[in-house]
Parts: sequence; C-alpha cells; structure tokens
Amino acid sequence: MISPLLPAAEAWADDMKSFAESSTRTALEKALKAVGILGWSAIYVYVILVAHASGSKVCLIRRDLVAYNIVWEALRTFLWRPDDSLAMRALFGVGWLALDVPIVWAVWQYGDGDPNASLDRQRFEFLAWLVAYTTVGVVAENRSKSASRVWRHVSFLISLLICASFVQHELEYNTVNPYFEPLAWCALVGNVTYMRSCWFSYEGWTSPRKHPLKFVIVVGVYLPTFLYNCYFVHLAVSRRGVRA
Repeated sequence: MISPLLPAAEAWADDMKSFAESSTRTALEKALKAVGILGWSAIYVYVILVAHASGSKVCLIRRDLVAYNIVWEALRTFLWRPDDSLAMRALFGVGWLALDVPIVWAVWQYGDGDPNASLDRQRFEFLAWLVAYTTVGVVAENRSKSASRVWRHVSFLISLLICASFVQHELEYNTVNPYFEPLAWCALVGNVTYMRSCWFSYEGWTSPRKHPLKFVIVVGVYLPTFLYNCYFVHLAVSRRGVRA
C-alpha cells in the first residue's frame, strides 16, 4: 500500500510533463542565463591558465568530471532543441566546447593531481568515463523530451562537484592556484544567476505532493549547490592570508 504522504505516480508524470514544456520566457531570464554562462566561462579560463600558463601543470577538475562536462556540453550543442536561439546555442554550446578542448588536453597531458593514480591509469579512467557518460547522455536525450530536460537539469549538480575539486586541490593537494578566490566568486555568481534564470521551471516546488520532481531537483541539486558555493566563497576569503 502506497503511503498517503508520497506523491502518486500521476503527480510525477504531470510534473515531468509541465517541467519539460517550460522554457526561458523573459529578457531578464535570458540575461541572467547569459551572466551564468559567462561566469562559468571565466572559471574554465582560470582552469586553463593554471594548467598551461603556470608551474602547476595540473588539471584542477577531476578526470571523471571533465569527461562528464564535455559530454554534457557536446550533447547540449549538437542535440539542441529547435526552440533554442542560435545566439544562445553559440554562446552556451560552441563557446564552452572550445574552452573544453584545452581542459581535456590538460587532464590528458598532466592528470588531475590524484596522488593515488598514475597518469596512465587516469587516462584510462577518463576514456572509460567518457564512454559511460556518452551512453547515458545519448539514451536520456533520445528517450523523450522529458527525460532529456530532467537529465540536463540534474546535471547541474556537476557544478558542485567541480567546486569540490577546486577545494580538494587547495586543501589536500596544495596546488599552486592564484585564482582560488576568483574561482569561488565566479562559481557563486555563475550558479546563482543561472539557477535564477531557470527558476520559472520550478514554480510550485514547495508542494512536493503536487510537484514531486521539482521538489526533488531543488532540494537535491540546487540548494546543496548554492550552499556549497557559499562555503567555497567563505573558505576562499578566509584563506587570503594563507595564499598571500
């Protein structure tokens, strides 16, 4: 017997349908999304600088996350929905893919700093993750419009994991990273503005029985990401003297 406290299957289906049909509506939402994209573009630039223009010679992003990131962005670019603008496609898809290339090269050439895995092992695992994520992504994208949209939004959790990778380099690997604080601020601003641009998709999320999918994504993805971004900024600010 299903508990009366749990949402019915019909509620999940209806919520997924309305979620899949939502889209960016106003000029403000589009502007906020653009700010979020630019914030993460700046993060990629900082990662590239640490890897290729400093003495660190390491990729600040874990190999599995680099694999997921490039798969997500490739599918987001080349399996774009017809209602998305060409300008947003160029900025969001092609632009990020171009920045991904030197990041992929960094993780392949230098590794991600993991002291417990040789470079050869890291390369093998990167390729394995690439195949696995491509399979999952293609299945999600082609299953249905609803599955595609849910996969894309749940994937936002990767931004939290990438930030955790930056923190790991700072606290555990002692990587020389002069951009630790800028990374923290760009992540916070980029994520908050991007989340705000998508917030219309989550109207009614505070009613989990009526909107269970929206509730799960907000509580399980968006709120933890925001809280971790706040911690990231606090840590970066508190370590100014340490890194000076």
